[in-house]
Amino acid sequence: MMKSFKSSTVAIASLTFLLAGCFDSLSSSNRVTSTASTVSAITSAQFSGVSAAVNKVTGILISWPAVTDVNLVKSYRVYRVSGAKKTLLTTLAPSLTSFMDGTVTWGSIYTYQVNAVDQNGIEDSNTKTVKSVSWSGISSVQASSRTSLMVSFANLATVIDEIRIYAQMGVGGNKTLVATISGSDTSVEVTGLRTGYNYIISAQGYISSLGKEDGNDVTFKAPTMTIGYDNDGSDSSQWRNVMSVRAFGDAPAAPVHPSGSNQSPSARSVELTFNAFSSQGTSAKYVVLRTVDGKTLDSSVTTACTDTSQTSCVVCSMVTPTNGVIYCRDTNVAASPARYRYSMALSHTDTATNETWVEPLPSSLDQLESYSVLVPIPPKNMVLVQRDAANYEMCIQMNKISDPVNKNRCVYSGIGGQPYSSGHNKSPLNLPTGYYDFGYNLFVDRWETACNWTMASQGGKCGANHTDGDCIGYGGNVTTKAPQPDIGKVGDVYYYLGTSLNGNNECFIAQSADGSGNINWMRASDVYTSVSGVTLANKMLTNDPGYYDTNGNLDRSLPGKRGKISYKLNQISAAYMCSANTDAYYGTKRLVRQRENVVIAAPALLSGEPYAHSSYATFYANYFQGNQNHGTYAGCDAATTVDTLPTTFADMLNLSGTYKEMIRFTDGSGGTSYGFRTYMPGALATIDCVSRWGVQDFNTRRFTSDIISYSTSTQLTTGLMSPYDNGNKDFLSDITGGQTGYVIDVTKYTSGGISYNSTNLTALIPALGLPIVTANPSSEYLAKALITQPYNFGQTGPVSGSGSGTKMFLSSGRWNARYDFAVSNDTVQGELRCVLPAE
Repeated sequence: MMKSFKSSTVAIASLTFLLAGCFDSLSSSNRVTSTASTVSAITSAQFSGVSAAVNKVTGILISWPAVTDVNLVKSYRVYRVSGAKKTLLTTLAPSLTSFMDGTVTWGSIYTYQVNAVDQNGIEDSNTKTVKSVSWSGISSVQASSRTSLMVSFANLATVIDEIRIYAQMGVGGNKTLVATISGSDTSVEVTGLRTGYNYIISAQGYISSLGKEDGNDVTFKAPTMTIGYDNDGSDSSQWRNVMSVRAFGDAPAAPVHPSGSNQSPSARSVELTFNAFSSQGTSAKYVVLRTVDGKTLDSSVTTACTDTSQTSCVVCSMVTPTNGVIYCRDTNVAASPARYRYSMALSHTDTATNETWVEPLPSSLDQLESYSVLVPIPPKNMVLVQRDAANYEMCIQMNKISDPVNKNRCVYSGIGGQPYSSGHNKSPLNLPTGYYDFGYNLFVDRWETACNWTMASQGGKCGANHTDGDCIGYGGNVTTKAPQPDIGKVGDVYYYLGTSLNGNNECFIAQSADGSGNINWMRASDVYTSVSGVTLANKMLTNDPGYYDTNGNLDRSLPGKRGKISYKLNQISAAYMCSANTDAYYGTKRLVRQRENVVIAAPALLSGEPYAHSSYATFYANYFQGNQNHGTYAGCDAATTVDTLPTTFADMLNLSGTYKEMIRFTDGSGGTSYGFRTYMPGALATIDCVSRWGVQDFNTRRFTSDIISYSTSTQLTTGLMSPYDNGNKDFLSDITGGQTGYVIDVTKYTSGGISYNSTNLTALIPALGLPIVTANPSSEYLAKALITQPYNFGQTGPVSGSGSGTKMFLSSGRWNARYDFAVSNDTVQGELRCVLPAE
């Protein structure tokens, strides 16, 4: 089927209906008259004359066979013939057998003759001529719907009796006539085509007087509109972006999940969960494709991805949706700083021919960005918080609708919707206002920063009087928790284990020794005061949960350097410890921001995302609340009295025993209350206490870079610029009354039993995780109601604060906030987890 369209005007300069106007006539001064008095040495058997004249749009290509005896020919003369007149166009060397006449006018027919000139300058006697039309051919092909293409022509050509439109099914495929129109038509809509199919379109002008098509070789490769990425006027694009992305850097010491699943990978991998196209049903099939960032995605490829692929490749093929989502896992990824762009395309099958094709993705990089996701591969022992997936989950929390072609952002007019920049000294992002947008990709330590204590097998001298011995234990100065000066050697790192009654876990390094060999031990939180602080911090601290022998081999029978530091830190030392870690490509790590923490600490609860809990109530009851038995559920570090404390160091180190890497002792007095954070990073006992990103022990209280000033007399709270992260301007809005805060959507997760019972609080603001007091909350904030996310550490509400002054902001779990400690206070119970902008 087709529709044709006639031009409303005709340019006089380019078209005339007079027959004489269809033929060119040059001035008589260019005419050549042959009055040869002798016969040419070139006979008709040696040269037959011109063989073809073909329209090439930019001119007419005239061609002829070479004279069979090359020694006879001196040159070739090319003529344009009009009636009885011959006009010389050019004289060419004997090595040439074609000429492009570029002086033609579109819409005219031309006649050509070619004569061979012998060594005496005499032309052969042939009078053979050929004709061709000069015509512009197709000027453009554009998709007009999911089953049609609009083919347009730049000029009328009334000398052409019929324009024939051909469609070719891919390179090398057969051309099929799909439409015919007259030479006076300037466009035609070709209908009845395949959806989302890349056609090669060409057009030939047929002139009955010549008995042939014009022969132009102009082609346009053009797809019909896709279901996935185009709006054809009657239906919008069906692209719904991702709901979840889990990306892991190498982590050879990651705990092996008992189920044998991919929940706790040790090798680099990417898990993508796309929302299926809304109108395609459960039998639709999709292909997940990948390329390196900065290149386009070609959906026609069939090559499987490898970790060295630099162009378009297939990650998952012919995947059908389950519960409305498409899940795909990519294990063939290169190490950081590899950066990939992924997308999902719909597959079609022609039931008549059984041919299968995949809808083409947008060809421009700018358009492709709207229909794909960027996934940077994390560095070792880190995971990725991916921007589109972060926006999707947060917008659900805020009861908003995500925009899939704009990174899943959603309309939001409250404060904290957009970050200023992604990190310290980073350029402003200049994101559009009026939306919630996480704003960037972010790497997060998969495990908390731990004490890199020295084992005897590594040369540790923490036995009595500096003899061989593991530098770990619960002896030492009861007041300072520092090891005794008569153990260790310079450079040894000692991990102090808290008991049920004797404090929390700390880390020390043997900084120096006096003349008698007595060791001066420095606490981890004090290294920022040393000129060698970066060197000391890198020796003392690790976010790798494994033990490696002197040959660099992982030994899973030993707990390694997995001692959490849960005491004697403050915001200053925590920021310094993060900044001591530098990635060669991405730069320096930093403290997490509060607006980042509420995203990082999100559990997997969305229907369809990998390893999701069936409900919030189930997750909370089995993995989070403080009375579960870790022998039954590998839940979070919140147990209080159920799990039994080890009584010996050997029990603690027994990975297959009852205690599964606990890091606190009973003091021997029969006490069993030992507080929180009781297991080593990467412990099997807490392997299911992971966020939707794969962050293990995500519920722990951690330091942020945010700072506020609070007055007990005025009840006013003011956000301050962070000295550790000048890109963090999230709290610079006036945090008074109803001006700022954070709200949870109470229509989500409606069971769980955690009451919002801080009587002086009335609302929360979604972008910052910040509770506020106001009589009239903004419409973007939710009023006080049932909150079903845990607050942690015995808090009775989502905030805890006391005393006036400048306070550091601590985050516990997802929604609990504390601002009752000064920035230099080192008695805080909190742990350290660093982040790294993936930009």
